[in-house]
Amino acid sequence: MFTLIALTKNVRHLILAAVTVCTLSFAFVPAASACGPEFECAETYTVQAGDTLYGISLKYHVDLWTIEYMNYVPNPRLLQVGQKLCIPNITPKSAPRLSIVGVEAGRTVTVQVENLAPNQKVDVRLGKNGTLGVNGEIVGTATTDANGKFSATYAIPQALQADSIIAIRVESQTGRYAYDWFWNQP
Repeated sequence: MFTLIALTKNVRHLILAAVTVCTLSFAFVPAASACGPEFECAETYTVQAGDTLYGISLKYHVDLWTIEYMNYVPNPRLLQVGQKLCIPNITPKSAPRLSIVGVEAGRTVTVQVENLAPNQKVDVRLGKNGTLGVNGEIVGTATTDANGKFSATYAIPQALQADSIIAIRVESQTGRYAYDWFWNQP
């Protein structure tokens, strides 16, 4: 029993020392510390004047906490102009992926979809913000190509034309789906 308690105390000291080293490394080596996870950058972003971690996370569709953690950002309010941030690729290649290519406010949205089953019919739905497009209005159908991809432009329904944010969803006959949202503003 005594040995177990002594070992536990020593383990606690080792853990405390490791945490201290990692914490100190944040201040001196923000993007190259050995304390974080192994990952590959999908892209490297250079911080510009006026950037916020939240804005960068929206731009790349990556949770801001993931960007903060992967880049060892100790205080997200103190980004430095010129600072390089790794934007991790956290979307598995097998997951359906929906990208908004363009929006003509109040009129149309252009999308690109990848990683669905090849040569399959899909429904495209638009709905109110916060619904994930579930039970949204079907604005069109498409058929994926031999690689499970398609790109198309759809009219925004009159009931949603004045909404500033619109949800979009694509659903295949096999039940695979992807959803996103877009700004419907000029």
